[in-house]
Amino acid sequence: MLAVAAVILAVAISANADVRFRRTTADLSSMQDSIDTLTEDITNQARTIGFVSTLADTIGSSDYASAIQDDVRFLIERSLQFADANDLAALTSTVTAAASRAQDLNTRSVSFAAALPALQSTARRSLSSAVAIFDTSYDGMLSTTDSLETRFISMFNEADNLINSLESQQVAYNETLKFLNESNPKAQAQIDSILLTTSNYDSDTLVAITSNLNQYLRLDDRYYARWWWRIFSTYSQNNGWFTDNNVHGYGGIAPSNWGDNSYRAYQMSQDMGVLRSFFTRRGSGGPNANIWAEEWYYYSSTNSYHTAVLFRIKNDQSSVVQWRPYFYFSNYASWGEVSSASLNGVEVWSHTGNCNINCASSVLLNLPANTVSTFILITASGTPSNTRPNGMAFYNNCLNLPAGLTWEDDFSVAEGIMTPL
Repeated sequence: MLAVAAVILAVAISANADVRFRRTTADLSSMQDSIDTLTEDITNQARTIGFVSTLADTIGSSDYASAIQDDVRFLIERSLQFADANDLAALTSTVTAAASRAQDLNTRSVSFAAALPALQSTARRSLSSAVAIFDTSYDGMLSTTDSLETRFISMFNEADNLINSLESQQVAYNETLKFLNESNPKAQAQIDSILLTTSNYDSDTLVAITSNLNQYLRLDDRYYARWWWRIFSTYSQNNGWFTDNNVHGYGGIAPSNWGDNSYRAYQMSQDMGVLRSFFTRRGSGGPNANIWAEEWYYYSSTNSYHTAVLFRIKNDQSSVVQWRPYFYFSNYASWGEVSSASLNGVEVWSHTGNCNINCASSVLLNLPANTVSTFILITASGTPSNTRPNGMAFYNNCLNLPAGLTWEDDFSVAEGIMTPL
């Protein structure tokens, strides 16, 4: 398939090159027509200069003037042979007229000869300009041709490199396929060996083995906690309450209630769509996790800054399983900002005092049987002193869930705050 792709690519590149070549050929043809026209003008100029030079040489030569004088003398000598005075008079008149014409011709010849150098200079300048234009056009044609050749070479080099890359990938693919073909019988033999071994066990032993494997998988899951979170502010010193103090985007609670009226986690909406519009960041980690840690400048008691996190936890046991999370938090209830926690919409913890970032607490949770539960923790900002701290961190390896509990990664599709199994 890679070879076919390479051929198709080469054809596409060739077609593109053909279009560019035809376009450039048309340009060169048009340039050639211009050069032919210019060459014809140059030739006519040269012919004109040659004709003028020949004419000037003829008119200005002494032989030409002597010929005219000889003709006049010949006529005068002939006139002496006429006895009749009238004939002589007529002949004399004719000779006089011929002499006058010869004189006029000589005058014109002299004037033309005088003007000839300027005419020749003008013609030569025209010829030099034409030659210069021809040279420039020719050089431009050569430059265009060289540029076209360079582009063609670059284009085909790229195509060649791409084909070589595809061929290398084909070789790697073939080697991988060969390895898989060679490994598959070995893996199948191992599977057959395992099946043969397990066939010797009774059903109770197989159940125990399966249980141990499931327990191992659960232990593995406990090292990869998953959560959804966000940080949020409630008030702008220049503009007032965020979102016009609307509950949308704040978990179903108006920003002023978060910042001034001591609202807590259990008062949030239990509609999963509303919660999904609030908890918009994904997170994961090991047995401990620093969710957020920040110090910020405040302008009044009205604004507040909070950190929020949501966990989904599955208990697939037939009875309640307990879990105790340990966490650091900040809080300042004096300004109506309270840290709190809820489990499935019920308050399980809150702090109504004043506390900086190093305050620590824990809460014992009873996770209901055969249910996926929702645990939410909200922390407020700490005591003001030009700046205020805000943060949340889990410690004491508390994100290693006890046996019977696993992290559930279903928040994006969950239909309820409590989901029965």
